[in-house]
Amino acid sequence: MKPSARTWALLALTLLLVVANLWVRRSPEGDTTPTLPAIALDQARRIELSDSVEKLVLERVDEAGWRIVAPVSAPADQPTVDALLEVFSQPLPMDVRVDEGNLDTYGLEPGKGVVVELWAQGEAPVASLTIGADAPGGSSFVRLSGSEAIYRARVGGRESYSANVSHWRNRDLLRFERPDVVSMRWEQDQRDPILLERPPVGLDQLGPWALEPAAPWPLDQGFLDAVVDRLVGMRAEEVLTSDFAGGFDPPVVRVRFQLRDGRTPVLELGRRAHAEAAFVRIEGEDAVFRVPRRDILALLAERDDLRERRLLSFAPEDLDTMSWEEGGQQRIVRQLPSEGRWESLSPAGRELDVERLNLVSRALAELRGDRVLEGLSPAEAGLSTPTARLVLTMIDGRSLSLEIGAALPDRAESPARAVRASGRPEVMELREVLIERLRTSFPAP
Repeated sequence: MKPSARTWALLALTLLLVVANLWVRRSPEGDTTPTLPAIALDQARRIELSDSVEKLVLERVDEAGWRIVAPVSAPADQPTVDALLEVFSQPLPMDVRVDEGNLDTYGLEPGKGVVVELWAQGEAPVASLTIGADAPGGSSFVRLSGSEAIYRARVGGRESYSANVSHWRNRDLLRFERPDVVSMRWEQDQRDPILLERPPVGLDQLGPWALEPAAPWPLDQGFLDAVVDRLVGMRAEEVLTSDFAGGFDPPVVRVRFQLRDGRTPVLELGRRAHAEAAFVRIEGEDAVFRVPRRDILALLAERDDLRERRLLSFAPEDLDTMSWEEGGQQRIVRQLPSEGRWESLSPAGRELDVERLNLVSRALAELRGDRVLEGLSPAEAGLSTPTARLVLTMIDGRSLSLEIGAALPDRAESPARAVRASGRPEVMELREVLIERLRTSFPAP
């Protein structure tokens, strides 16, 4: 069968495109497009970024970190610097030569492009280029210093090379880890200070958190560890100038950390806040940081909020069955981890929402009450005859239970019930929305 005229036309068009592609990748002199040499991440020593307004200079201060040295002196944001260096850590070829001399067409004219220069060893920069307008596919139009040729290269967008200082300022507020913390002092507006310490238990070990003065109840160690982990892992969403009106006169909360190495960093939470954002500053740093509000809400906790409120604790993979008992009926589901599913034992054969049951089991694994209900007896809480009971059986035969009692009065805006866990004498409060989410995860009777 002979090829049709349409087939010959498609073949001719394909050949033409291939030839055109090869042609555009070569300079007028016939040379291949240039390639910038790789700069090993640990060899880079200096970065300069210049636009029509600013010139920003970053220098490596040690093997682990960078610092802004001009136009201000401030710690640099390591992940942001690493992202830039990663682009140049491998040989960087110019993909296509697109033009020569027409700088304004590609955002490369003076005042529009960003001049990027990187140094390793020696006096001359290893890489020197101007980055212009963004091109498709994560590329930009670039011009190498000393050349009028314009190329397209995969260097990311021009925004990544902004010479604005705030883009490069450190966003990791607290540069230490939880094991470094010896003590914390929370100074809250119009409340007594809260002092938490970790007494030494060995030559190089710190014990669990302890209140000073001591409380008559155990501390929620998991909650306190989570608070510190969230604070030390907090990254600013925006770095603002030090005169930003964040409400620091006085701050709502002031937290002083005592570290093993003797440092005493201080974090202040301002009064100004939005639904999703809060403003903090670090003593001694010339900046205000906008952070996610969820990261700092725990700092508003009162002394009684630090009380142990854990209702259940287990590893989700150890869970065998869950049983919900209510109104004389029992609903039971079993986890089948090897098959990645759950089965309904009672009523038998019912279809289950596997993803929801997985979420529920993980939530139950570290379930905490909202608060301890002091002075409320089990009878007053409706726990002498619970309205419902959750029973968890582990694969090793252990069982845990959670008893659901009466609805609490005066909770119109946030309904809650009294609950009690097996092995715990306290009666606690648990939001109705969580109880209802748990109840409806089981198959209908």
